Amino acid sequence: HAIYYSYTVDRLIEAPIPDLLHLEGQSILSLVQSDRRGEDLPYTFNEGKYLRQKYGRKATVFFGKNVTLKNFKAEYKNHMVYHFAMHGINSPSSPSESGIRLHDGLWSIVDIGKIDWTGKTIILNICDAGTGPVSSGMGVLSISKAFNNAKLIIAPIYQLDDNLGLKGLKEISNNRRMDELYRWIIY
Repeated sequence: HAIYYSYTVDRLIEAPIPDLLHLEGQSILSLVQSDRRGEDLPYTFNEGKYLRQKYGRKATVFFGKNVTLKNFKAEYKNHMVYHFAMHGINSPSSPSESGIRLHDGLWSIVDIGKIDWTGKTIILNICDAGTGPVSSGMGVLSISKAFNNAKLIIAPIYQLDDNLGLKGLKEISNNRRMDELYRWIIY
């Protein structure tokens, strides 16, 4: 069974976003599925392009074939905000096979959980990133939970329409409250 944290939608809508999320002046690392030529999640390209335009040199964006674990590891320590506009794999029968699909393979929730995310802000534009199977004593095993110790995680709890990701990202980056339409949660 998957648990959907619907009560947190109200928390997100009412959350004082300016107090929680300050992207201005923060260094951002963005991993984006589409490289404009690709047809897979084509609107994600616009998310990366938006971050690059809004934050300039503060935003490092990898598109399409450049979305690799090697590139992530080379840049990880230089950033405080992480934006993932990717496909997620949510395997209820085998949570260890859940994760984020990078160009060079699956980045499992087990491996994601080994990274120190303390003090970091995570924005996941990944379908169902906030859902998963329930484990006794562990709660919901989800992609978003793999980012343990992060200061803030914003993740969708339902299927995320590809073109809504950019709309939500703009709301977040402009310190606006989220709309229930996005059905995202703050951990």
